[in-house]
Amino acid sequence: MGRPVTFERLDMSLEEFGRLVDMNRTDAFYIAGLAAVALCNYRYDPEKCISMLNRLKNPHEPMNDRDVQIIKERLFGKDYIPFSYFAGAIQFNNFTPRRPYTVLVKDNNYSFYNEGWAELWLHSTGAPDDRPVRLRQRRSTQEWFLSEQMLIADINLIADEEEEDDDDPWG
Repeated sequence: MGRPVTFERLDMSLEEFGRLVDMNRTDAFYIAGLAAVALCNYRYDPEKCISMLNRLKNPHEPMNDRDVQIIKERLFGKDYIPFSYFAGAIQFNNFTPRRPYTVLVKDNNYSFYNEGWAELWLHSTGAPDDRPVRLRQRRSTQEWFLSEQMLIADINLIADEEEEDDDDPWG
């Protein structure tokens, strides 16, 4: 089960990103897809990435300093990780997605099991298992907000880095 979510651009302004959030706030699948878009923006501007993630979160619960530090540590030198969630991105093309940018957001029988919460899944072509995005819903407006994402754990090295592995005596 799941649904593809498509974007024309990944490198977008905060204003453009904010419009997409506002227009789709009641669509849990779209908000989960926007989490991957926000993380892709780390490559272009780390502070913009953080602002985008905070735009997805409840305004009363922005990311704390620890959350920001984890993102910076995980994506430093590995800013290709979030691109691996988009169609066409594979290890041998250095996780370069094709346009339009499409991410498959998956659900299962338990994704909406707890009222007011959702756990959706994104597949990285660089990892064996899908990765979760957890959302919380404001009941009064039916809007979805990012609670947490597990999209920045390590994946396979990009092809360029894999070839540089001189520690392999069998190389």
